[in-house]
Amino acid sequence: MMITETRVVRQLVEALKATGVTVSLDDFGTGYSSLPVCATSALTSSRSTAPSCRRPPRGGLPMAIAQTMVQLARNLDMTNLAEGIETDEQAQMLMAMGCRRGQGWLFGRPVAEREFTRLSLPARRRALAG
Repeated sequence: MMITETRVVRQLVEALKATGVTVSLDDFGTGYSSLPVCATSALTSSRSTAPSCRRPPRGGLPMAIAQTMVQLARNLDMTNLAEGIETDEQAQMLMAMGCRRGQGWLFGRPVAEREFTRLSLPARRRALAG
């Protein structure tokens, strides 16, 4: 289903939220996830690739875009996840902006499903043992 069908998407997202599911929008603010659609779709979080995550964050346009994406998600009452984080410097910069979630090679390389399951089982067992 295309997110451009905002009425249907909003109803679906609201139904999912009622069951405790959170719904995230990938590539926030681009393509079919235009800003008006984001603002009316009842989403709970967003994923964005800030240009500053592709190279060292040293000010200028990439920094301004990253700050804007984090602030926009906050203003829309959404959680923002920055993707493509490769260095401690990038992670620190995004945390200073208020972005509390991230993913990228700094945290781990992509792995096959079997390896992911093997790696995540001990953490799941610890969480259940609580």
